[in-house]
Amino acid sequence: MPFHDSSDPFAPGPSHVDSMTQQQSWRSIDEVLSLRSLIEERQSAVVTRFHAHFTMPYHKTKLCKTID
Repeated sequence: MPFHDSSDPFAPGPSHVDSMTQQQSWRSIDEVLSLRSLIEERQSAVVTRFHAHFTMPYHKTKLCKTID
């Protein structure tokens, strides 16, 4: 079996296939989904803070209920 340089991403042969499958299985779907929900939570928190600072009437009517 010939030697394949695994550091070369364009190397032909089994090492290329192995590195591809390793990259694909590096993150599971659950991890990606939990990361996505975490990012969405952060974004909504930033939006909430933004509304609290810049739109006071909206803050008094809706956001206090969600924060408290």
